[in-house]
Amino acid sequence: MQLTPELKKIFLAMLVLLASIVAYYLLFTNVYLTRTLSQGDCAVEYSYYIKGKVKLYEGHYLTNQDELYYANRKLALCLCEEYLKTKDEALGEKILEMNKHYSNNPKITQLEQILENRFQLFDPVKYID
Repeated sequence: MQLTPELKKIFLAMLVLLASIVAYYLLFTNVYLTRTLSQGDCAVEYSYYIKGKVKLYEGHYLTNQDELYYANRKLALCLCEEYLKTKDEALGEKILEMNKHYSNNPKITQLEQILENRFQLFDPVKYID
């Protein structure tokens, strides 16, 4: 089937229009995907920004690194809750490891202290300067 020159022009114009819409959407909107971080029975969803960050207000941004950091804190809270139910040693080891990287006080090294203070150590609220 041969396309007539008029159909080719219409097809090309539609392609250009579609490409323009996609480019505008990617450049001028806060496009993000939802990703999931999971360990055992715990799963946490977080935002992944196509442009790497989203502007909150002048001079302040929330980055993909920030989102992942806070998702890990939420995951750590969930793992603490699971550990309190199951007393699984592997979960305890994972909690200790996460405490080193995502806690408000990584100097605490005793699992019982971490569990007792889990809401303060792994507070998932995003604080922006």
